[in-house]
Amino acid sequence: MGGVRMKPKLKDYLSAGIAALKVKFNIKVPLRVTYIVTNSCNLRCKYCYADSFSKKSDMNTCQVKNMMKEFKDLGTKIWKFGGGEPLIRNDIEDLIEYGRKLGFIISIDTNGTLTSKKIHILKKVDNVQISIDGPKKIHDAIRGEGVFNKCIESINILNKIGIKPMINCVISDKNIDYIEEMVLLAKKHNAYINFQTVVPVTNRSKEMISKKLIEKDVFNKIIALKKKYDFIAVSDASLKRFRDYYSGKIKKFQKKCLAGKIYCIVSPSGEVSRCISELGTKKISGLEKGFGKAFKNLSKDYGCDCTFCNYYDLSNLYSLNLKRIIRAYNNLRKGRWIYN
Repeated sequence: MGGVRMKPKLKDYLSAGIAALKVKFNIKVPLRVTYIVTNSCNLRCKYCYADSFSKKSDMNTCQVKNMMKEFKDLGTKIWKFGGGEPLIRNDIEDLIEYGRKLGFIISIDTNGTLTSKKIHILKKVDNVQISIDGPKKIHDAIRGEGVFNKCIESINILNKIGIKPMINCVISDKNIDYIEEMVLLAKKHNAYINFQTVVPVTNRSKEMISKKLIEKDVFNKIIALKKKYDFIAVSDASLKRFRDYYSGKIKKFQKKCLAGKIYCIVSPSGEVSRCISELGTKKISGLEKGFGKAFKNLSKDYGCDCTFCNYYDLSNLYSLNLKRIIRAYNNLRKGRWIYN
């Protein structure tokens, strides 16, 4: 089995296509929702933004289920559990089971330290993304002693139960010389790998942004590696955009960003934002206004200055780019949870 165990059916593709057409006429459909389960985590990674956001109480189980049902009724197809560390939430298994009952394709992000204890839960999801930021010495320096070995153990366990995991590698000065080594690590352990730059939401994360991304020709190197290996998840389009942004060739997102039109992010306390860069600042309470109304009332300013996020690939896909639609269809049909 591949990364996506519940393969989308024809009706899912049709509904996604209809949603994309609606966007053309300024009708919002939240096809994908990222729900930040909790800001709490058992690690304190150097560039993480989770602990800097609202300390309001997390939604309870009933509130979360009501939210999920409301988004389902709005047309949501993909549900992502993020954090913090989502596996530390006591009711996460119940929420995953409810998501499956609603027919969602379910993805979860994890730091990989709790997998062996929570494997009965992860058996119920379609995609698992584990953060690994370099070889053992580098990864443990960023995330904590012994974390690397736990991540590798997690990847091996997931492969045994039929889930091909995704390694997410955040590029920084600490790992910039180990890009190919990370690709080979993914190959060795039968995993997909995604590369992203640091999301500069907090001062702590901004300090981790590498000043050597262009000097080291990182993005062109990854593009070249993609010609050799078919399990690198980030698209050429994103890599070229990263390259042009960090070289100063472009200064902002040059396509209409569809964050807030076709996907959104929900905080632990139920605040709805367009994307992670707005979480904790530009927000509307779904608990107070209803999640449908909160989503529909998100900012209509579709320009974007962030230029660093992986939503670029989703924006390309749902902007009815035929080449990307065909690639996405072929990848999902084969159980491949990647953009290329």
